[in-house]
Amino acid sequence: MNYILEVRKFDETDANRECPTVCEDDEFRMRLNALIEDIESISNVSSVTLEGQSISISTVMDKNDLKTSVKPLFSNHFCYLRFVSLKEKP
Repeated sequence: MNYILEVRKFDETDANRECPTVCEDDEFRMRLNALIEDIESISNVSSVTLEGQSISISTVMDKNDLKTSVKPLFSNHFCYLRFVSLKEKP
């Protein structure tokens, strides 16, 4: 199965006491690349590629299992990235 993981940069509406400022574009790109590396380490994921600000993922897992595996990875990048959606690739 092929999926598109949509992410977005942490913005002003996300700011809170733990993350009071918005990250710079360079930091966002660095965190996005780190997230890709984290996803590549998930068992049963065969490929991960960046497509703009979306991440293309090939895996034998179903959507719910992949989402369950991916969502906790965002805690490592809490002040930089936000999960938007996970969709099956057409």
